[in-house]
Amino acid sequence: MAANFNWCPPRCWNYPPDKNAVIKVQIPIALSLLVMNTFLLNWLMFL
Repeated sequence: MAANFNWCPPRCWNYPPDKNAVIKVQIPIALSLLVMNTFLLNWLMFL
């Protein structure tokens, strides 16, 4: 599902023809957003 929301299709990049390459690239960003949102929710809920 994450591959449907990319602004640039995978054929624009120089990745090997791996069908999961787009999702593998998005993992670090997704994990950082998860950590940031978890921190913000816990901090803002319990002020």
